[in-house]
Amino acid sequence: YAAIVAQLEADFERIDEIEAEFETLQKSVPDRAATDAMIDEIAAAARDTATLINSTSFGEATPLGSAGTAEAPAADLAAIPAELLARLYTVPFSLNAAGTYPALVDLVDRLQLGERLVLVTSVSYTGTGEVSTVDLTGFLLVLGEALVDPAAAAPPVAETPAPTETPAP
Repeated sequence: YAAIVAQLEADFERIDEIEAEFETLQKSVPDRAATDAMIDEIAAAARDTATLINSTSFGEATPLGSAGTAEAPAADLAAIPAELLARLYTVPFSLNAAGTYPALVDLVDRLQLGERLVLVTSVSYTGTGEVSTVDLTGFLLVLGEALVDPAAAAPPVAETPAPTETPAP
């Protein structure tokens, strides 16, 4: 136990560093879809590459290990611990942008290497000159407890109060 306590004390001395690392990891794979943050990242990449985003769309979060997710990324799910697999979700997204071909290649590169972990499953470029477009599809990863639409959740069951005796006068 003394060794464990010593390790915990050493870890506590660098708690700021550990919390900063956790914050970075949480931005990469957040605990919710966080599509607003991804839109900001896409907008910043477009601004920095002088490209124009024509459209973006995001789908519903789907458990990574669920059956019937033909769109989900192919992965060896057996290699992922069950406790982690139960909390991993994918959020499909698509993007269409216009610009010069080199700028669009730069845009895709920035999205793949950006702050948010993105799995790009398809990229299609049209044109190679001043007016080119890119269609990109992929997935955002989410590590959450449960991503259930609150509107679709069953209403809570009200407990029936236990009867009480009426006191005698």
